Amino acid sequence: MTKANYDTFDFVHGTQQIFRKLVDCMARPGKVNSLKEDIWPIEGDRGLSKALIGLAYTLLDREVSFYIVCEEKERVEQFLKWSTFSTTGTLQTADYIFIQHSLSGGEFLNLVNQVKCGTLTDPHNSATLIFHVEEISVEGPIGLNLIMSGPGIKETTSCYVKGLPTNLVEVRKEVNKEFPIGVDIIVVSSSGEMVGIPRTTMIESEGYVWDM
Repeated sequence: MTKANYDTFDFVHGTQQIFRKLVDCMARPGKVNSLKEDIWPIEGDRGLSKALIGLAYTLLDREVSFYIVCEEKERVEQFLKWSTFSTTGTLQTADYIFIQHSLSGGEFLNLVNQVKCGTLTDPHNSATLIFHVEEISVEGPIGLNLIMSGPGIKETTSCYVKGLPTNLVEVRKEVNKEFPIGVDIIVVSSSGEMVGIPRTTMIESEGYVWDM
């Protein structure tokens, strides 16, 4: 049985392309890949951005659960259950957390304090946080300046992300301090740019650059 198709998105080749780019982003943290050509067939007005829907099509199936942070939560949950055969979970149990709207520092801290982070014996039993943001840029200067180092990065790399919680670096550092326990993060923009931030990546920040 194949997943239900509610638009012209190709669930076979489309998800393969997105998955390849996602793997590349997670293997090379800070690298910006574009999903623009892959997600354009997805219809809008679903309560989630096309980029989040494309990632949901790619990552969700019967074996995993998801949680949605958005304004039209019930409608989006029903749509994703129909189209991916996945199931909803609670914030404490879901494998994938899709975050459509921007979170305040307090909201982000509350969310991270509830999601699963794995255990020393089963570190992969943890959540992946997937953020929709306004903009991702390697040049900036606008948004949260992320300076990354660690596996998959030669020395350091950096990018600017507009729409992430201003306390993301500090909160993430705390939740990931007992490696391999922690959470992985994927960030996608309105125009389809994507960046992966696995728990192995170390992040510093020069702060948030606001609109002038």
